[in-house]
Amino acid sequence: MTQKHKMLHNKSALDFKKTRLSEAVTGAIFASFFVSAPLVAQQSEVSSEDDVEVITVTATKRAESVQEVALAVTAITSDFMQKTRMTDAKDVINFTPGVTGNSADSFLDAISIRGVRTDDYGAGGDMSIGIFKNDFYEGRAGSAVSSFFDMDRTEIARGPQGFLFGRNAIGGVISNHTRQADLDSSEKIINAEIGEYGRFRVDGAVNVPITDNLAMRFAGLYHQEDSYMENLFPGSPIGETDTVALRWSTNYENETVKLFTMVEYEDRERPSTLYRTIAEGEIYDAFTEIWGDIDVPDDPFKTNSNSVFGFEDNLEQLNIQLKLEKELDFANLVVNVSHKDHDYLYTEDWEGSEFRNGSWKADQSGDYSQAELRLVSNTDSKLRWYGGLSYYTEDLTVDTTSLLNQDMMCQYATGYINYYFGTAMEGVNTCEGLANYLNYAFGEYYANYYFGVTDTWDGRRVAEQTFVDAKNSGWAAYLNMNYQITDSIDAEFGIRRTKDDKELWNTLASDAQLGDNFWAFYNYGVTSDGALYGDESWSDTNIKVLFRWRPTDDRMFYVSFTEGYKAGGFTTLSVTSPDGGDAFGFFNVSQADGYGIPTFGPENVDSYEFGYKDTWGENTDIQFTYFQYDYTGLQTVAPDPETGGTIIRNVGNVDGQGVEFALNTSFGDYWDFYFTYSWLDAEATGIQDQCTYGGAGNSIFTVDPDPNGCEGSKLYWAPEHSGAFVLTGTFPVDDGSVYTSIDYWYESERDTSFNFLPESRVEDNGILSATLGYESESEWWVEAYVENVLDDVIYDSAYDGGGFEYMPNLSVFWTPYKPRNVGIRFGYYWD
Repeated sequence: MTQKHKMLHNKSALDFKKTRLSEAVTGAIFASFFVSAPLVAQQSEVSSEDDVEVITVTATKRAESVQEVALAVTAITSDFMQKTRMTDAKDVINFTPGVTGNSADSFLDAISIRGVRTDDYGAGGDMSIGIFKNDFYEGRAGSAVSSFFDMDRTEIARGPQGFLFGRNAIGGVISNHTRQADLDSSEKIINAEIGEYGRFRVDGAVNVPITDNLAMRFAGLYHQEDSYMENLFPGSPIGETDTVALRWSTNYENETVKLFTMVEYEDRERPSTLYRTIAEGEIYDAFTEIWGDIDVPDDPFKTNSNSVFGFEDNLEQLNIQLKLEKELDFANLVVNVSHKDHDYLYTEDWEGSEFRNGSWKADQSGDYSQAELRLVSNTDSKLRWYGGLSYYTEDLTVDTTSLLNQDMMCQYATGYINYYFGTAMEGVNTCEGLANYLNYAFGEYYANYYFGVTDTWDGRRVAEQTFVDAKNSGWAAYLNMNYQITDSIDAEFGIRRTKDDKELWNTLASDAQLGDNFWAFYNYGVTSDGALYGDESWSDTNIKVLFRWRPTDDRMFYVSFTEGYKAGGFTTLSVTSPDGGDAFGFFNVSQADGYGIPTFGPENVDSYEFGYKDTWGENTDIQFTYFQYDYTGLQTVAPDPETGGTIIRNVGNVDGQGVEFALNTSFGDYWDFYFTYSWLDAEATGIQDQCTYGGAGNSIFTVDPDPNGCEGSKLYWAPEHSGAFVLTGTFPVDDGSVYTSIDYWYESERDTSFNFLPESRVEDNGILSATLGYESESEWWVEAYVENVLDDVIYDSAYDGGGFEYMPNLSVFWTPYKPRNVGIRFGYYWD
């Protein structure tokens, strides 16, 4: 924040303390919700009842009503975004059926659509969820999650999407669209918000017509906010949110040509994921028996986390887009070209305790370019079609650093020796103690010869690092044809060919002092003598078949079969040995000696879908979808069965089915209601390598766990039930209208691994919020809101720890949802 902003918006003015003010505003909003309807009805007899808004989407590359599209798609308008206080691309998750796994950071690995997700977030793989802006791919973790301001709409398409965009998305797509320059408008918009925790946010836009054919639009955002979490560990504070974003777009149109350009810059700083140690369960008990008690605050919004690198989730990026549309005699030609450059820094303490272990830093830089050529038929014949060619290139550099406590590694080694060789080093949990014992047991000469014991062994932090450079490219060609069989029945067929080429260089380093006999007790557990190199290609052909029946203008049924595909990739935190196994436990390996970068194969999904869409009367739209899929080649982070090293593998298959329902209606004279619900039943098989302890009911102390104990288990990361609703009342008064709304989203319980440990389970959770506002006919509005009205404590997710009896790893909860907070928003718009 600049000094000027500090003077104008000082913390004492904006930081509403959590005192009686919060409860008073909450009570006022809910009181108004129940009394405003009869009160306003006495003031005016004018009815504000309208038909349900017709939302136009371009998910199928044609402008169609969302109710006409034979696709499980949810459209969220800019008004809905504002009503539910959405601030970035991940906020749509809570209000979309079938999509779960929102989190407070910029990662995408926790998001699943119908249970399909990406477990890995490294440079060697791809995301299962495609995030796009104005039809352009937003990229990977960090760069994909851009801020919302001056938006037009978001379209969330569920299920495999390989026929609508240049990049594959095996799970589904979040497609964001910004507002474009209007040739006939000189509108100007300014919105501002102040709230608890020093929250100050302002955004706005100016539309400038230049000629009859050319217009420009300027939009911007500034957002500053203090963290609602507090870290009690000395010298490791949690930073604030500080975002600046600017967008300049142009729009040129004549009778046959439309040209859209956009330049967008964003500089965002915010806290990373905050972890809290789970202070119960056998893992915690085993850990504290070795290392002593851990100070875990009772307050869920406080942590005691020892992070050397701090808690940063910082992004700076530049996004340039150009889209040309040309009307030809037989089709519309569309040319999309874009380039995106980003720098992303992420730091955290994944252990969430004051213990000197678990600090992590990832420093990522990259640029991504893509070009797409598409033809969309524009004739009135029974055959409609679109086809396209696309190409992309990506250069990516990711440097990671993991800090571990060397004493912990020595204790790990001590426990291993005790466990397997029956020695008597009870109570030895430091490097000094281990060195003394080995010198005593074997003599200093042999202890140094066999175990590398030196006088420099100590309990400092060990830095393990990877330096990754990746060059990725790929192309795709697709064709989709729709034929009108009768007036009410049509059929569709699509085919797509995809090829991805990946090159990756990886150097692994460590400054550990222990000898090679103890390397297996570290995180990466391997170093390289120079860069290792990998070069692989993956390709596949996928099809789509669909039948649609429209018995009336408002009613539609469809059935479809779609193949989904995601390319294979590279593991960046381990090395392959000459015999094809994992080189965990080796150091200074080289490619010349047969060592290399591990690869994993592609994923595939066969998805079957039945859909029903209808409009009841003039004011109710409904959508119902039943889906079923076979998901093979599941890419997950898993231990190597031979060495225990962590690699990405294709470990299993999933059989899934589910139901998604959405209702959008208005009733009475003043009320609108939006409701969603989804149910998922997904079971995994072939997951023996994920079954560390033998499945539910077992523990880290289980002797010879049953590797088949997890077979047929549900997907732990995807809740069985989820849903949301938004209820809004709008009541006319003199010179304007009063409006009030409540919104709520819900997810049923979910676990954090196939071990189903009860202490790390995320219980049923939901968040209720409310708003009360006034909009004047003089083009201004003001509202007060309460988020998390019931002040519920829920967590984004959890990590269940694990390890072994002689070296357990702590379990942690991820960042809790923001506690109850209030704020005021206001805006003004004029021509």
